[in-house]
Amino acid sequence: MSMVRANGLSVHVEQLSPPEPVAGTTSGRHDPAPTAVLIHGMATDTLASWYLTLAHPLVAAGFRVVMYDLRGHGHTDRPPEGYTLDDFIDDLAALLAALDVTGPVHLFGNSFGGTIAFGYAARHPERVAAIAAVESSPPTALWFERVAQQLDNAATYLPRAHALAEIEAERGERASRRARMAREVLAATSLVRDLPASRLPAEERIVAVGCPVLWVYGGDSAVVELAPEVRRLLPQARIVTVPGQRHSILVDQPGVVGDIVLSWLRQDCDVHPGRADATGLSGRDGRDTWSTPAASTDPHRSGGLLMDPATSGQAIIISTGRCGSTLLSDLIAEQIDTLSVQEFFMAVVAPTDAEDVLSGAAYWSRLSSPRPELATLFRIGLAPVEVCYPEDGRWARNLAELPRILATTLPKISSDPDHLYDTLAELVPGFPAQPVAWHHQMFLDLLTSLTARRRWVERSGGSSHVAPYLLKNYPTAKIVYLTRDWADTAHSMSRHPSFQLLQLSMESLGRYGLDPFQLAAGQPVPEELAPYLPGRLTAQTLRERARDVERYLGLCAFLASEAEQAIADARPQELLTMTYEDLVDDPLTQLGRLGRFLDFDDWEKWAQRVVGAVEARPRGHGPAALADRRVVPGRAGRQM
Repeated sequence: MSMVRANGLSVHVEQLSPPEPVAGTTSGRHDPAPTAVLIHGMATDTLASWYLTLAHPLVAAGFRVVMYDLRGHGHTDRPPEGYTLDDFIDDLAALLAALDVTGPVHLFGNSFGGTIAFGYAARHPERVAAIAAVESSPPTALWFERVAQQLDNAATYLPRAHALAEIEAERGERASRRARMAREVLAATSLVRDLPASRLPAEERIVAVGCPVLWVYGGDSAVVELAPEVRRLLPQARIVTVPGQRHSILVDQPGVVGDIVLSWLRQDCDVHPGRADATGLSGRDGRDTWSTPAASTDPHRSGGLLMDPATSGQAIIISTGRCGSTLLSDLIAEQIDTLSVQEFFMAVVAPTDAEDVLSGAAYWSRLSSPRPELATLFRIGLAPVEVCYPEDGRWARNLAELPRILATTLPKISSDPDHLYDTLAELVPGFPAQPVAWHHQMFLDLLTSLTARRRWVERSGGSSHVAPYLLKNYPTAKIVYLTRDWADTAHSMSRHPSFQLLQLSMESLGRYGLDPFQLAAGQPVPEELAPYLPGRLTAQTLRERARDVERYLGLCAFLASEAEQAIADARPQELLTMTYEDLVDDPLTQLGRLGRFLDFDDWEKWAQRVVGAVEARPRGHGPAALADRRVVPGRAGRQM
């Protein structure tokens, strides 16, 4: 997540860049990537509407993409006053200056975002290469009358006690969430008063805008009534109406809007996508009426949601746990192009659910729910050392309700994990309905893009347990298989509360066919299992079980056999095997192997830079052998 100072505000900005220069003109010259600035709508919108729709296809077409939250919206500052059209135009001008964008830009606006784009073009026509607006209008008196009425209606209705419940019942949870956003913006700012009072550009300045212009309307939207006025003011404009669509066409039919936009860029703007095939967008049918594309089986296209097809690199570290994998994750985090994702798969994967189809909202509900095992450990005062949620965080006083991705995954990525969580809460519910395994990959790709990395490497302690799931569902991922002497591993596991619970679950499944942390409400359990149920388990009971290290030797054998059988069955395309003992005996060589395998451009320098974090430890299962790692002094292990 990036914050940029512009026009006195801290502005939330996300930028995406094409991987290499693309042909920018019909002459075939390789010019710097053109810049596309994506501007969202008013009150109910944020940059998320662009991120999950056209941002990635535009990157694939060769654009540097800039998205930002408007003042008062999303994560940008929310001053109490200053919400005229001029204020929004001033913000855009200051942001482009802060980002050192000097050439003419392509402006894309959704709803009132198109009005801001056109207001900027009327003031700075030489700075604008083209404008594409969805369900919008230039800044005219007729349009502002409509906007004023809509704002007034919202300000009157949304504060009512049952307004949000009514919206959710009629239009769903996403609409209710956006209505809540609007209510907060309208209550905290002078937007309702300021925007209708805006100074509008003279009509002749609108008419003088001579760049290519595209307007996209939904056939069932009231805004399409403004198309004749747009045609009168801008005879050069291409106006496309999509039958059967409403004001939310951008998020409802991103594939259709994307097809229209890319065709317009080719035909009217002389922009020829350098990687057109990567967008997955179909061509026009030769008319200004468009049909909805057929459903796709691609997880990055399903349901019309467009995202970059699979991040350029992905890798998974598989291990029993307690064998140095956390050390590897922390060292990988020091490589600038790589997102090191920790404790994700073990927190979210259920081995039998890979093909279950969930909506984006249902998937987010899973990610944002507490993990029962972890909640139990918090209750009995045995929080694992891997939990690194900040002491001043939103859930710090109620860790039993801590969302599972906030325990380790997000705090290891960001110094402000709650902020990152809020961004994901806006984006992830917009994922299409698709199999859970596809959701996991889309989520990791989203994190990688948000942090401006080229690849992700996931590592979860005990991931050998879900190795069959991971190897089946992510066949193109590079696999690192890390092992350690079983006696040392077992002794370390016996002192770690997460593995104490994992062993308890595995033993209960073997004996009774029941996992005490996955029971249905009211489900009967054998009497001897009752003391280990989440509501009755105590720290003393768990410690007493841990005295029998043989239990953990059995767990090691079970986890190792699962991983090795899965590797033998799947035969991953790229596999690197490592041992903890080799890592501590010859760390520079082993880190070099790892860096080359993961395609680090600077693998040799990276290995030399981080090798000091690896300390040789005495073998055997005494206390000294349990300190598996140390972190480089002065580094927090976070990546944002």
